[in-house]
Amino acid sequence: MLLWGLGQPASHRPNAFARQGLPAFPIDACGRRLTLQQQPSSFRGASGVTGAVVWDSTVVLAKFLEHAADGGLLSVRGARAVDLGAGCGLVAALLGARVVPTDLPDRVRLLRKNLEENVGGSATVAELVWGDEYEVDPELLLRLDPEPPELVLGSDPWRRP
Repeated sequence: MLLWGLGQPASHRPNAFARQGLPAFPIDACGRRLTLQQQPSSFRGASGVTGAVVWDSTVVLAKFLEHAADGGLLSVRGARAVDLGAGCGLVAALLGARVVPTDLPDRVRLLRKNLEENVGGSATVAELVWGDEYEVDPELLLRLDPEPPELVLGSDPWRRP
C-alpha cells in the first residue's frame, strides 16, 4: 500500500479506503475488528475538518505500522509515541506502544471515545492546536511523559489541487 501511495497518488480517487459518510468506520488491524466512530455531519461543507472522519492516509499509515511491526522492521512495543491527530495511535497502542494521542480541542471527546471502545486502558489524550506555523509546545509532551517520544505519528489527507 505504501508503494502504491507514493507511486500513484494522482491516479487515485480520494478516500478509496475510508468511508467518511458512515457514522462508524470498521477496519481490521492487529487481528481485531476496530470500529471508529465518525462525525460526518461535522465534515459536510467544511474544509479542513480532519478529526471528524477517517482519511485514506490514516488507513495507509495504520496498515504500514502493523505490517512493519509484524515484519520486525519497526520496534513499537514499549515505545513512547505521540500521535499528532493522525488517528494511527490506536494501532500503535494495540501494538504495545505507550501513545499520547492528540487532536484539536473540539475533537478530543471523539478521540477518547474511540480509544476507550477499541483499545481500552487509560491513554492520556491531549489537546493540540496546529496551524500554518506548525509549532508544537515541547513542554506539552514533557508534562505527559518526561522522556521524549521515540515515534511521532502524523499523516495528512491527500487533496486534489
